[in-house]
Amino acid sequence: MTRYHPELRAGEIFLGNTSINAVGVDWKTKRLGEVAYDMDGRIAKHLRPVFVTRDEIEKTGLDPDKL
Repeated sequence: MTRYHPELRAGEIFLGNTSINAVGVDWKTKRLGEVAYDMDGRIAKHLRPVFVTRDEIEKTGLDPDKL
């Protein structure tokens, strides 16, 4: 995945946005960011970005660039 997010840290990928009350991602290294953005770069209220380390995704056999 090559989508950029300003809160992205080295070694992470941005999975997408989730509602504040529905964080159902089971990755051990998941991290919730603070500000979610829509596809046009506008702030998406009531959502938060989710990040996971590339290493964890690669260990499952998935290609993080194709998620």
